[in-house]
Amino acid sequence: MPAQRETFVVTAPWTTQSMMDGFQQAFTFAGFANFVDTFVSGSFRSAILPVVYDSSKALGTAFHWFMFGGQEIFYSTVTGWNAATDLPVGTQYRDWLSNLTNTSAFHYRLALLNANADTSITVFKSGVNVNFSWFLIRCGTISFNFHIPRTPPNTTFIDQNVHYYHPILFARALREGKGGAIRIARLPNRLRSSRFAGESLRGVNTASEYGASNATLPWAMEVQNVMAVFNFQGNANNATNFDQNSGNFSLPGMMVPVDFANVNTYLSADNTPIFLGARLLNFAEHFLPSDFGFAAYYGPPNVGQFDQYRNGTQRWDVIEVPASATNPVDDDQATPLFLCRTAD
Repeated sequence: MPAQRETFVVTAPWTTQSMMDGFQQAFTFAGFANFVDTFVSGSFRSAILPVVYDSSKALGTAFHWFMFGGQEIFYSTVTGWNAATDLPVGTQYRDWLSNLTNTSAFHYRLALLNANADTSITVFKSGVNVNFSWFLIRCGTISFNFHIPRTPPNTTFIDQNVHYYHPILFARALREGKGGAIRIARLPNRLRSSRFAGESLRGVNTASEYGASNATLPWAMEVQNVMAVFNFQGNANNATNFDQNSGNFSLPGMMVPVDFANVNTYLSADNTPIFLGARLLNFAEHFLPSDFGFAAYYGPPNVGQFDQYRNGTQRWDVIEVPASATNPVDDDQATPLFLCRTAD
C-alpha cells in the first residue's frame, strides 16, 4: 500500500498562531497527539508536542518544544512539562536546558522563513507503518525536512527509566565529485539524561553544547550528529582514482549498489534500484518502511522536490535532493534522492 501525501498551507502573511496551527494540522494527520500546552511569552509562541514511547517508564515520554517567533521556528526538548505553569519540570541540564520561555537563546533554530510567502507543510505518511511519517516544510526557496520516531527504541541499550530517548531526524542529499550521498542526522539538542551524547556533558553548562544554536537547519551536519550515510557511485569514464566516482566523502557509509552496462558488459542495461529497509538510528531499532527509499538518478534533465521518480508502475515522490541538482548535470553524475512511494 503506498504512502499518503497531504499538504497543509499556511497562507501569507502568516503569524506565529497560524504557523503553529499548520504544524498541529500536520502532526494530527500524521497520527501524533495534540499539543499538551500552547502559550505566548514575550514575542514567542510555544507549543509542546508529546510522544509517548512507554508510559510506565519515568522517561518514557519525549516532549518536543517548538517555539515560533517572528519568521523563525525554534526547537528544544525536555523530559517533562507542566501545562499549568507553562514550564518544564525536573532538574536543569538533566531534564531541561532552560526554563525561560520568552527567548530563543536556548533553542535550536530550525528555519528562518519569510512571513510574506506561503509556507507548505507536507506530510508523507507511510501506508506500511502507520506510525511512520516524514515532514517537508517549504517557504519560497527555503525548505527543510524532519522525522520524529513514534515507536519505542526496542533495545536493551536504552532503559527509559534512566535514559531519555528523543530523536528528531532529518535527511540531506549531497554531491561530491561524481558521487552522491544521503545522510541521516539528528537534531543536536541533548540533555545529560539523553541516551545519545548526553554522557559527555559532565559539568557542562554552555548552551551551545546542549544544541542551542542559530545555525539554522537543515544543514548543521556535524559529524557527531550523523546517524547513517548512504553513498552512490558516479559513472565517470577513465576515472583517475576511486574517489572521483565515489565522491571522497568525509564520512564513511554504506555504498549502495548500482549497475552500469558501460562498465559491466554482462549487463544489457543500467539498473539503479531503490534501496529499501535502511536503518536510520545506530543506537535503536528504527528502519525506513518499504514505501520510503533512496536511489541515485543520473541526469539530465534536472530533478527537484515533489518531482516524480518512476520505478516500473510505481510512482515515487522526491522528498530531498541536492541543492545543486538544479544545475545542469551529465549522465555520469550521481544525484541521490530520498523518495516516498505515493502510487502503485
